[in-house]
Amino acid sequence: MVTRSLISGLMSVGIQVENLEATAIPIARYIAPTLEVIGGVHVRIHPDRSDHVLIEFFDARGINIDKPWEKKIEGAFFKEDFRRARIEEIGEINYPSRILDYYNSGFAQNLNADAIRNSETKKWSSTMSTPFRERYCPGFWDVFVPM
Repeated sequence: MVTRSLISGLMSVGIQVENLEATAIPIARYIAPTLEVIGGVHVRIHPDRSDHVLIEFFDARGINIDKPWEKKIEGAFFKEDFRRARIEEIGEINYPSRILDYYNSGFAQNLNADAIRNSETKKWSSTMSTPFRERYCPGFWDVFVPM
């Protein structure tokens, strides 16, 4: 509900939204430059306080914005100090596809598969379920020595 409200508010001031839906923050950070956005917002339940929502802002490179920028956003929000868009200026919402494919290929390009294959690693232990691995990390597991 918080995310939908935030998206609606952004669109009401004329911002085009690239909705990554329920995407992990490392993936959102990685994909931000690819989407050529000027910034991003990630909304999640606070990891230490389940009754709080954590809203994180990051720049075009996927890096957290600094404290002065956070204060500016906070001030604009509480003062309601922003211009509403005219009807023809209202932002649109897009749902980019193949986000996980881009992330997985970028991740794989940065791995030194030979070093992993030639290491002492003989078995990969993971707490991730098989369906999760197949959906979010296809092909990644091929670099490890078979169990």
